[in-house]
Amino acid sequence: MPVVTKYICDGCGAEKGLVNHWWMTWENGVIWEVMTFDDTRVFHQAYCGEQCVSKAFSEWMRKQRGTETGGVKQ
Repeated sequence: MPVVTKYICDGCGAEKGLVNHWWMTWENGVIWEVMTFDDTRVFHQAYCGEQCVSKAFSEWMRKQRGTETGGVKQ
């Protein structure tokens, strides 16, 4: 029996369908990489679209500013 994997957007909680145009991200603390979705590659988060990726990237940048430059987290 084949294994069925369900992907859920880490931004909004939407479930991935067959024709969705999803993105995936990978990060190591100082690098945040965005790639088109390919479940054969290693990734940390999956996002259903540009809006969710943009929101996640903004949050990542805020965290970087707070920890890397000594800034104040808002």
